[in-house]
Amino acid sequence: MKGAWLVSPDPNRDPRSTRSWPLRLRTALVGVAASWLVAVVAHLVGLDWLLPLVLLGATAVLVRGSRFALDRVVVAGALLFGATCAAGLLISVWPWGLGPVPIAGTALSVLAVLAAVRGHRLFLVPRFRLVDAVVPLGLLIGFVTVWWPMRAGRFTDRFAQVASGGDMAAHFMIFDAIGGVGGYTFLRQDAASATVPPAFIDYPQGGHFVAAVLDAFARGGGPRPDGLTSLNNFMWYDFGSLVLLCGVLAWAINWVAGPGFRLMLALPLGVLAASMAALGDLQTVMRCGFWAELVCLSLLVVLCALLIRPLTSTGEQVAVVGALFVAIAFTYYFVLPVAAAAVLASLVRYRVRLRRRWVLSALAAAVVAALSAVPVLINVSTVQNDVGTGAALTATGAIDPINGTLLLALGGLTVAGLYGSRIKLGPTGQMVLAVLAAACAYAGAIALFQYRTAGFVSYYYEKALHLVAVVLLVGLGLAMRRLLQGLLVPGRVRGLRAALVCVALTVTSAQVFNPLHSPLPTAYDRGSNLGRLRLKGKLAQPHAGAMIDTVLRVPDPDRRTTIVLPSWGDEVFVSVWIAVIQRDYPGLADWRDWASTKQRHTPDEFVAFLRAHPGRYQVVTVDPAQRAALSQASGLDVELVAFEPDLKFTSSW
Repeated sequence: MKGAWLVSPDPNRDPRSTRSWPLRLRTALVGVAASWLVAVVAHLVGLDWLLPLVLLGATAVLVRGSRFALDRVVVAGALLFGATCAAGLLISVWPWGLGPVPIAGTALSVLAVLAAVRGHRLFLVPRFRLVDAVVPLGLLIGFVTVWWPMRAGRFTDRFAQVASGGDMAAHFMIFDAIGGVGGYTFLRQDAASATVPPAFIDYPQGGHFVAAVLDAFARGGGPRPDGLTSLNNFMWYDFGSLVLLCGVLAWAINWVAGPGFRLMLALPLGVLAASMAALGDLQTVMRCGFWAELVCLSLLVVLCALLIRPLTSTGEQVAVVGALFVAIAFTYYFVLPVAAAAVLASLVRYRVRLRRRWVLSALAAAVVAALSAVPVLINVSTVQNDVGTGAALTATGAIDPINGTLLLALGGLTVAGLYGSRIKLGPTGQMVLAVLAAACAYAGAIALFQYRTAGFVSYYYEKALHLVAVVLLVGLGLAMRRLLQGLLVPGRVRGLRAALVCVALTVTSAQVFNPLHSPLPTAYDRGSNLGRLRLKGKLAQPHAGAMIDTVLRVPDPDRRTTIVLPSWGDEVFVSVWIAVIQRDYPGLADWRDWASTKQRHTPDEFVAFLRAHPGRYQVVTVDPAQRAALSQASGLDVELVAFEPDLKFTSSW
């Protein structure tokens, strides 16, 4: 038929759909160009430090799994953290290192392409809930706890707060080395071996890498600064990690409790959680210098919260859970068994949602498994070759036992709240119990292994209890909300149950501040709670001033390994910190292991060690016996420095 080829347009068809992909392509190209322009301009005007905030805000704008701004910021931060850990594998081998321009330009370009592909309306008007006010309060509790002991503003006071934790020197060393070599040390072993000994080259360092990237943005790129400047920068990331944990705990309680959570209940629970992290038993993580664990606890809190109550967008839920799992693997894979069990429980509970996006879920699982295996396999092989994984799991270390009474009180409240209300458990209640069961089972398995192997429970069992504690805090909001709804009946209150709940809450609140001594034996008889001691300045390292005094007043132009033998002792701790600040710890590692086996070695024993471990040493001491033994010893490359570090030295450097 003549003219039959003419077809009337479908009135229900969107005329823009035929050109949507060309439009999205043009939008993506414009977005990529704008991303690099922003990165270059920010670098030229010295505003590189703003780029991480721009990335966080742009990611939060793209998130649509929640209507509220604070939820979007948390999800965006989790996505960026995990993505940065994974991207570190590429950044470590590309030629630009930690340069702010290539990192920011690439990250913003990826966001621009994602925005163009998704093609949805951007979230530009922030929305807040009344309970969101608890999160700034939690941040404030953490900030005051950190700031008060060092409120004078002196560098020495800040350093004294972190130097008390023996592990913190190693964490700073890894952070500093990443900034120096421009990537993960296990991918830059030749360059990193000059400042990092083999035992720490393969240590999980996702948190260290993220901190090093942020530090590069804060400094505007350029070469690595001197040791003291780098230490000063790292201390702020350490303090910020505790503040972040306090805020994240308050947010997670609100998120898990769900819509309609009242401020009058969110307020005491948020303060309780933040106080336990900053002032209660979890303060041992800060005191002992477990910085990787401190960072990972925040990651675990967000992961558990989102597994218990998922985002409305399945795609975003899969992405953020995968990012957090990768981040935990790269940061502190000791937490992985609990994270894996919680993810598995979520897959089973929300399988109907995931079945609709099974291709995306399967692809994400494969990518996440491959990425997460990298740091685990690398470090486990190193540990196996050094001491064996079984021996490592039964290792002892400086740690304060967590109060079992407090955990039982929190656990009793959580279980009573979930089972004691008239409301059915539902998916969120079931997931709270599943995650709690995973954490308890992990702690129990470690306790059983340690008891059968060594006859007692030790270091890693206490760390597993930290995971139980944060999981209990995450689920406490939902439990208390349901319990109070079950207690309140029109016209009356169930007297006996209400009285029991009030007593339990009182005991829980009191035990956060540890008025009683722990029933468990501990080498550190604190006699008070750690937060109270920190606020009084009694957790500060008393030799911090002497360490800085030695670094500033004893030059080391020949790059020798410095060993300090002060008359007041503690030479191991002092020498280790000086070594990591001066970036010559590999030369000190053997001496540290040797010196730690005895309170004080004789001068002849020290000379014998130096002969067995030849190297270029600088020995700082005024002890006549030490100086005489070293002066008379032949064949040693040792430079003697007569200097006694001042314990009361302070610096506003």
